[in-house]
Amino acid sequence: MEHKDSEESFDPTHLPISYDEPYVTIPKNEDTIFKAVRFNDINSILKRLREAFDINDRHKEIQGDEVYTVQQNTRMVRSLRLKEYTALHMAVIHGTLQIIEILLSNGADINAMDANKFTPLLTAVAVQRPNVVQLLIQRGANVNNASASGRTPLLVGIENTNFVIVHALITAGADPNLSDAQGTTPLFMCFKSKQNVNLEIIDALIQGGAHVNHTNKLGATPLMMAAQLGEIRAAELLLIAGADINKMDVLGKNALHLTSGVKMALFLVNNGATSDYPDKHGFRPIDSAVKVGHYARIRLFLGSDCQRKSDILDNPKLFEARKNFPPFDQWLHEEILEPRNLKRLCRGVIRHCLSPFNTTKISNLPLPGLLKDYLLVKHIDLTYENLIQDKRALI
Repeated sequence: MEHKDSEESFDPTHLPISYDEPYVTIPKNEDTIFKAVRFNDINSILKRLREAFDINDRHKEIQGDEVYTVQQNTRMVRSLRLKEYTALHMAVIHGTLQIIEILLSNGADINAMDANKFTPLLTAVAVQRPNVVQLLIQRGANVNNASASGRTPLLVGIENTNFVIVHALITAGADPNLSDAQGTTPLFMCFKSKQNVNLEIIDALIQGGAHVNHTNKLGATPLMMAAQLGEIRAAELLLIAGADINKMDVLGKNALHLTSGVKMALFLVNNGATSDYPDKHGFRPIDSAVKVGHYARIRLFLGSDCQRKSDILDNPKLFEARKNFPPFDQWLHEEILEPRNLKRLCRGVIRHCLSPFNTTKISNLPLPGLLKDYLLVKHIDLTYENLIQDKRALI
């Protein structure tokens, strides 16, 4: 069946990878059909098939020969190595849509696996060819087949932050909760690094049924990962979808323990995160802020009336922060030495009594909106009067 490839000219990622790119390594001892596929030589492909070549025969490894490899490049976030691959594997990397159609029409197994269980679909996702991915899906490729290490097409698409491919896979029924051998689910892959965070992909996974409270081997949740990266908008999507803001990992830490920035910390507190519950080592979120001398978070936690240790002023990092930022020193001096007013004392008691799991219910209490906002610390002033703005206070 003839297939027009005109669409491939509009998007470089639709184009086949050229076999002569410096990052492509090709075995020397191959059947001619593999070379014909890479050259997009239709006549040679058909000639080899007329010679009774089994279209699903795999390239046989010869000791000492090169292993087929596409090194990491601007198009791929990690290298691809194929062993015992089929002609269709080569076609999804180097061939046009027409070549792929010819192979499929002549009986190529669309779900054939190489030695590492890479299918043509997984390969097409890895080299980021969305039009090939769509074609294989339309022709019945299994969207959930995983490699030997448990990497599914969906996981690889997310690793590449390719929304077009991810959306196509989810629409075709890809399971958004399948994990790899390390226990990494698609939502966790979204938070592998800040570069992997893509709100469209996160939303698509949630809409596709991803479990937002799934935990990894350390008991961490996607929300904890978002908190670590400071990704507030991603955290908001997770909370709307039902993420447990006070869920704890194996060390007893919640998302607030893990955040390193004041903006994310304030967002979590405003949405019901408890700042009073200690982890298994007895440390509260304020203790981690004091440990590194992060005065913006210290001010947030103290200003929201969390419990504090009696020797808080003895910490050397806190002493250094006070010395380097006099407005904070002045504020802290007043905060520690002057008694909290009745209003603040009440807030501290209420928040502490609701910890560790019920601070999220504050918004449901039969109280005036302003009082609920006060309990959730929604209008706290973290600025300083008459200061020379220090950017570190606003990180």
